[in-house]
Amino acid sequence: GVDGGGGAVDLSGGHVEFPAEVTSGVLGSAPRTLCLWALRRGGGALASYGGDDGPTGSAFGLGFTGDAFETWFRGDTRTHAAVVADEGAWHHYCLAFGAAEGATLYFDGAVAGAHAPAEPLDTLDDEPLRVGAWTKAGYEFDGVVDGFELHEVALGPARVRALYESTTAVMPPSA
Repeated sequence: GVDGGGGAVDLSGGHVEFPAEVTSGVLGSAPRTLCLWALRRGGGALASYGGDDGPTGSAFGLGFTGDAFETWFRGDTRTHAAVVADEGAWHHYCLAFGAAEGATLYFDGAVAGAHAPAEPLDTLDDEPLRVGAWTKAGYEFDGVVDGFELHEVALGPARVRALYESTTAVMPPSA
């Protein structure tokens, strides 16, 4: 994994779903923060909440379109982060959401972008949290993830920085 130990999951060609029962504290409009380490080989979604067929504000996620690291909100604009996430290297990614604050995107412990959705976020209560895919549509992540964390609050910059600094990335596994 990112710290040289086990536990990393290669998501190339697949993803992990956490059922709504497991994530009940962070559904609907509840504040939340998703954080994970990822070693990117290509594009795709790092994580998402919500569904493809709901109203505006019913899904959000973070990932890559080509080399652009960004957040997505169903029926709304995307927020691009002005960062370079090298392929083949571990990086730390977080997306914090709070009703008053909107969404803050973090890259390697620093704020990389912010977004105030046009509509309030209200992820669907019957949709799972997906790591490595954008809702049911797929858009699966090509790479390895480790250290996934889900918090029931919108973490601020100091706490995200502390999470980032608590793990030192090592060289990626050889292919």
